[in-house]
Amino acid sequence: MFWQRLTAAGIDRTGRDIVISTFGAHHRIPVLANGLGEVVTGGALQSPGAVGGAGLAPDHLPALLFGPHGIEGLTRIRPDVYAADEELFQALFPPLTADVLSYYLPYR
Repeated sequence: MFWQRLTAAGIDRTGRDIVISTFGAHHRIPVLANGLGEVVTGGALQSPGAVGGAGLAPDHLPALLFGPHGIEGLTRIRPDVYAADEELFQALFPPLTADVLSYYLPYR
């Protein structure tokens, strides 16, 4: 899904990792010429923005992945959510809607 969103947005990050930090850990997704590599998880990353990454508190991860705000909306309403490369993360994490909400996300 992330690869489809990257290519649909016309974003070429070949050779560069997508970095998402949940403060206690960070996750790197290598961008290869023909798709995405396996997720590599590491420890705390002091400044994910310095490598073009995004940071968010771990309790906001479900809202980022499945919620109606996407990264853009979450950065507006949550001070502990940010993305250094806005274009990239807006393409990867757009707002999502559902006809039937069969899950609960704690957000405002």
